[in-house]
Amino acid sequence: MVVFEIIGKIAESKIREAIEKGELKNLSGAGKPLNIDNMLFVPQEDRLAYSVMKNSGLVPSISSI
Repeated sequence: MVVFEIIGKIAESKIREAIEKGELKNLSGAGKPLNIDNMLFVPQEDRLAYSVMKNSGLVPSISSI
């Protein structure tokens, strides 16, 4: 777990550095919602099946729930 914390701190540092340099300004898609397939609430052992079902159109979208 310590390795992930170290990697996370390095990533945060690099992101802050990029922000300070202005490297993250005027990115395409800025201000638009991200289309993220969030499976945080799907148990890890069910994610493959969920993904197959979703790609087959068998999982309702959040807006229809």
